[in-house]
Amino acid sequence: MSDHPRAPSKPSLEARIDREKAHPLAWKTVVKRAVVVVVAGLSIYLVFPAITEVLASWPRLSTLHPWWLAAAIAAEIAHFSCTFALQRLALRTKAWFPVITSQLASNAITLIMPGGAPVGAAVQFRMLAVGGLDTSSTVGGLAAFSLLGVGGLLALPVFALPVVLLERPSTGGILVAYAVAGIIGMIPATPGGLGLVEASLTGLLVLAQVDSSQAVLATLAYRLASYWAPLLAGPIAYGAFRLRYGSHRSSPQTTVAGT
Repeated sequence: MSDHPRAPSKPSLEARIDREKAHPLAWKTVVKRAVVVVVAGLSIYLVFPAITEVLASWPRLSTLHPWWLAAAIAAEIAHFSCTFALQRLALRTKAWFPVITSQLASNAITLIMPGGAPVGAAVQFRMLAVGGLDTSSTVGGLAAFSLLGVGGLLALPVFALPVVLLERPSTGGILVAYAVAGIIGMIPATPGGLGLVEASLTGLLVLAQVDSSQAVLATLAYRLASYWAPLLAGPIAYGAFRLRYGSHRSSPQTTVAGT
């Protein structure tokens, strides 16, 4: 055994800094991140007046009849129920629990992070793998489900256009406003289109000849049901998933769960 004292180990933070100095980020990565930050900043700056107007109107929700808010929540529950059923078909599984919890958790991540759709999809894939679903089927199923969702949203204005041309204000105009706001919400500038959706949906409803005060109130109720409620449901779903599966990590399966 050597009599020389062992040299003190370098602190982990210092070692990490040295590693990052030795392997700096590529310029393309720096440019991409800078572009994302700039776009997010410009988006918030451009819609900031509309955002402040909408946020200042939140107390007006107290004037909304509770039955209308309950109807909005019920419609959102129906929407997610259809989403769960469609995902089960796309994933070719009979299991409900991993599909429901992974969808709610990934949706919350998508809503809270700018451009969070890829991160949310990755989280759902890992949760489904832990839940026992076949990994190859999961990739194809999630891709098919995503394409169906985007395609349906893009097709909605086309089907609503004849109604818009025949009648104003109309249900068709409101559907077009909803579809356009949903498409704007997919722009990875702010978390879940926060601010962008509120500003665009309010303006589009006014264009559809909805009273401006009613348009603001409808937008607030819609976002409460479609953004904030699912955002709160995400951590609950993830906690329930962890309680059932713990820290277990599933290896790639060759059979479809629930069959």
